[in-house]
Amino acid sequence: MNSEKKIQVLVSCMHQTDFSIIEKSNISTDAVIVNQCNCDSYDEVKKNNQQIKMVSVKERGLSKSRNKAIELADHQYCLLCDDDEVFENNYAEIILQGFDKNPEYDVLIFIVDCKNKKYKLKEKEIGYLSSLKVSSWQIAFKREKIIKYKIQFDENYGSGTERCFGEENIFLFDCLKNNLKIKFIPKKIGCVKQEKSEWFDGYNENYFLQKGYVTRRLLGSFFGFAYCHYFVFKKNNIYKKETNFLNAYKNIMKGYKEFGKLDE
Repeated sequence: MNSEKKIQVLVSCMHQTDFSIIEKSNISTDAVIVNQCNCDSYDEVKKNNQQIKMVSVKERGLSKSRNKAIELADHQYCLLCDDDEVFENNYAEIILQGFDKNPEYDVLIFIVDCKNKKYKLKEKEIGYLSSLKVSSWQIAFKREKIIKYKIQFDENYGSGTERCFGEENIFLFDCLKNNLKIKFIPKKIGCVKQEKSEWFDGYNENYFLQKGYVTRRLLGSFFGFAYCHYFVFKKNNIYKKETNFLNAYKNIMKGYKEFGKLDE
């Protein structure tokens, strides 16, 4: 088997009418596209030694899209991808080398350039706290392990839901809880344009409510309570131009206390 045939890119996107996102994203390996639109259909194309599957669905939600892509995937390694991401020409080689050199690790985190996101250029094992800084489009994983331990993206979280972020952090927490090993590899595999975020609209009331929800979901009552306090103190310089400390604290704690009510 061609070594690149071990990798499948899992693309989550909306309202695609053809396979042009493959060229736009510079995807050179096999791929699964989950296209959330206004119809249900399946199509497949083989081109330039690539096998591209596209499933179009009416359902909405980024986490549902991720789970559907994992279900349809059938390669050894999977790489998450959004529709505003562009890969380096050698991304497949970098990912394969990462797993070959670190066979004991099940999930690898790579550098994807993005506005306001900084990286330390040193390999590092990822634990619970450091996983909070990871974005979904950095994540590659061994599909066999994800399937074995029935790890999924929480469909109550992510773009397209009332709790519009944090789904990738929940996914990584669930990996760690199942004793999967995660490592950061300081090599660039692509960039994300993020011209307009699907969920981030500034450090407003809704942002801090969402932060409270996600923190309680991830860390539980005791550690979640502590982290909410840490966050509003530590990140004051980031949000102070848009809101004050008291409003940030009030809203993050409101989200923390109301965790679970959206599921009732």
